[in-house]
Amino acid sequence: MDEPCSHLDLMNTRRMLNLMKTIASQGRTVVFTTHDPNAAAAVAHGIMLVKKGELVAFGRPEAVLTKDLLTKTYGGSVEVVHTDQGPFVRTM
Repeated sequence: MDEPCSHLDLMNTRRMLNLMKTIASQGRTVVFTTHDPNAAAAVAHGIMLVKKGELVAFGRPEAVLTKDLLTKTYGGSVEVVHTDQGPFVRTM
């Protein structure tokens, strides 16, 4: 899916992410693109960070969604807060 949560409000974004989780729980592979690392962290088992067509990192959300890798990818300062549900990214 290409940007499945693009232009959705908060509740419809949550519905779409839950739908992707449901599909994945049925043994299917779900692949989607997003510019929102928090959406990826909410549902993904593996995340690829890509900048200008080049792979920056690939792995589990906890390993990929780090301050250094996200700053390298987005070119701006971010903070990564670690929660029980996984990493949460915010801009500084």
